[in-house]
Order: sequence, then C-alpha cells, then structure tokens
Amino acid sequence: MKRSTAVLVLLFAIGGGIALLAGWLGLSRRISGMNSGCNPQRIICAAPSITEVVYALGMGNRVVGVSEFSNFPPEAAQVEKIGGIIDPNLERVIALKPDLAIVLGRMEAVSDLCRRENIELLRVEMSDFECVMKDIQTIGDALGRSEAASNLISNMNNDLDSVRQRAMQWDHPLKVFLCVGRKGGSLAGLYTVNKNSFLNELLEIAGGDNIFKDIGGAYPQVSKESLLKRAPDVIIELNPNETSLSGKGRADLEDWYASPMTPAAASERVYSVTDDYVMIPGPRMVLTARRFYELIYNAPFK
Repeated sequence: MKRSTAVLVLLFAIGGGIALLAGWLGLSRRISGMNSGCNPQRIICAAPSITEVVYALGMGNRVVGVSEFSNFPPEAAQVEKIGGIIDPNLERVIALKPDLAIVLGRMEAVSDLCRRENIELLRVEMSDFECVMKDIQTIGDALGRSEAASNLISNMNNDLDSVRQRAMQWDHPLKVFLCVGRKGGSLAGLYTVNKNSFLNELLEIAGGDNIFKDIGGAYPQVSKESLLKRAPDVIIELNPNETSLSGKGRADLEDWYASPMTPAAASERVYSVTDDYVMIPGPRMVLTARRFYELIYNAPFK
C-alpha cells in the first residue's frame, strides 16, 4: 500500500480523519441522542477516540468491544475488536450483545444494525476542537458521568492553556507544514490539514502558523511547488505507529532534504512524529500540543 494511502486509511481508522469523511458524505454537525433513562452496561466504542473518552470517564469496565487501533489505555487493547470505522464486523457486534454503541460519523452499517437489533445508538463526530469538547460532554451525559466529563474538559483546557501561554513567550509564530501523508520515497502525494481540523488548532496553540490553513478540503493534497512557495520554517510529518521512523536522524527523512530545499530543511528543522496519540482527537490532545511545541521551538516542555 502506498504510504500516503496507508496514512489516510489510518486517519479514518483512528478517528482523526472523520472530518474528511464528513466532507465526502455530507455529514451534518448534529449529534444523535439517546433515549432518556438509558444506563448502559455493555458498551461498544467504534473509534479509538471514543474508547479513550469512555475510559477517561471511568466507564472502561463496561466496554465490551472496541474498534481496531484502540490501544489506549493499555487495558483497552485487551478488549474484543469489532473492526474499523469503514469495515466493522457486524457479526461480532451482535455476539457481544451491547446495549449501547457509540459511533463516529454516520457508520451506516453499525447504525442500521442498532436499529434492527434495538441497540441504543450515540453518534458523535470529534472533528474540530470545539466539536471534540462538546462530544466528550455528550458521551459523559449519556453514560451518567456528566460531572466527570465536565472535569475532564476543564482539565484539558487548563493543560492546553499552559501550552498556549508557553508559546506566547516567543516573539512570533513559526510557519509550519504539517504533513499527514505522502508517497514514500518522494515529496509527491503530500497531504496536510486546513483550519477546520483539530490538528490545526493544536498546532496554533503550540505556536505554529499552519501554512495551508487557508485552503479547502479537510485533509487536502498539496504540491511540492506550493510547499516551496510557502516556505515553512518547520516541517512536522505525522507517522503514528511507524516505529521504523525514529524522528531523530536525517536518514529517516532524506526526501525532505533534496534540492530545492525549504527553509525548514535548510536549517534541519524537519521532524517525524510516530507517537500513537498524535492523530487521535480526545483526552490526549494535550500531548500532541506539547509535542508540537517542542518541535516548533526546539525546546522541551517542562
């Protein structure tokens, strides 16, 4: 599988690409509700972002099924897998006998199954920053953990504010190219994010100025020529779970150093981030913001 395609598939699978999916399918910003009085005991979490929220709210003991790539917290990795966002295993979902399924976007196959089997369904989107926070509260309300959700959101905002305040101590934001996919062995098939992605918002909190924030499409493809023209000071390539990329050595990112070079490459400010959380919208977004800060300003976040 081409590297750019593989990364975009991973974006769908972990939930970070739901904004792109929304654009293709014309999703509304509406969040499906649940019947009042629901007290779920057997929960399906159909995206890693949802899994992390449910566990963070202290309801992990009621989770009976999680999506592929749901590996955090560690105990979630041991829970029965139900497939991915675009390829759910419906037979497995039925066998787990859930009384609540929390899905990302439409997920029509799972949604139709829930209607047929009389399973409560909660639909969230978790696309941009504001949406993520609202959806955390929605999940908390549905699980009878409203106060825990409010506290989680407050703690996340406080932690992100600390990153924002740290970044404001620098003279000005640096121009950043955030690469979420490309064709291996070249600078073709470059994919990035625009202003509507939670990743853009985390980048801004960390003191970065997304050079492609103004273009259309949730995860747009851009050319090498446009990249050179916009001349980023820093390039951050997201490669979650690709342990073969150390993010430390020039050899890992040699493609970026071919002539003509961007200012980022000329000053050796090109980085690969392989942490598994970096594309997951949810409780660990603060870790992504801190990581961005460290790379943008070449300074540890302490």
